[in-house]
Amino acid sequence: MIKINRQKRGVVLVVVLGIILVAVFLANVVLNIIGSHPRLTHHQISRIQAYYAAWAGVAYTYDRLTAGAWSVPTSSTCTTPPPLNDSDFPTSIVGQNVNISICNRSLCPTPVPTGVNGCIVARVEYTYTP
Repeated sequence: MIKINRQKRGVVLVVVLGIILVAVFLANVVLNIIGSHPRLTHHQISRIQAYYAAWAGVAYTYDRLTAGAWSVPTSSTCTTPPPLNDSDFPTSIVGQNVNISICNRSLCPTPVPTGVNGCIVARVEYTYTP
């Protein structure tokens, strides 16, 4: 057995306690990262679902406009189309609240090409609870 004189015993104890403290700190950091991963993944999935729900609303509204079921407003206003009661497109997709507006050319948030009378604006609200 290795003999350690009395003065060095205190130093070894401090070094061992320091190593244990660093190991506990690193384990805590790793556990926090692992614990927050499901929450962040849920947020990312909700965000992606909201994105595609908005695009589904735009595609649905465009289809209805081309079919002649709805029309672009002639005055400088935005109108909300009739409620989307169609079974093809539910108003709520996995907790996403889809709001569609058909706007006159003058109220479109981005420039509209020549010959286009209006635009479709889609807004999706989703809730993120950490």
